[in-house]
Amino acid sequence: MESQKVRGIIHLPEPCGLERANVAVQVIDASVMDVSAPVLAETRFALHARGERTIPFTLNRPPRRDLDGRDIRVVAEVLASPGGGVATGDYLTMESIRFDSQPEGMLEIPVKKVKAIQET
Repeated sequence: MESQKVRGIIHLPEPCGLERANVAVQVIDASVMDVSAPVLAETRFALHARGERTIPFTLNRPPRRDLDGRDIRVVAEVLASPGGGVATGDYLTMESIRFDSQPEGMLEIPVKKVKAIQET
C-alpha cells in the first residue's frame, strides 16, 4: 500500500534573500521528554529560488499507530549554510505547531529569521 502524502507550505516572514538553502520539514513525537523527539516523517530538499515568500513541500503521512495518543508536532528549517548548522539569517519554526492525524487541506508552517546566534 502506498503512503498517503501530506502537503504543506512554509511561510517566510519576508521574501527569502537566500540564493540557495537546505529545507527540512519533520513530523516529531514531542510527547517524549527525556530524549530528542523521535522523527516520524521527514522531507529534505534544496531550494534554488530567490525572493520566495512561501515554500511548498510534500511528505509521507506517518502511520496512524505512531500518531494516536501522542503529542505530534511539525517543525521546519530553511538553512543557508551547507554544513547544516543553524546560523544568523536562517529560518526556523519558533512556535509549536500540532500535526493532526488527518489534516484538512495544507499544513501551514510559519518560520522566523534567526537574528543572532549566542555563543555559549
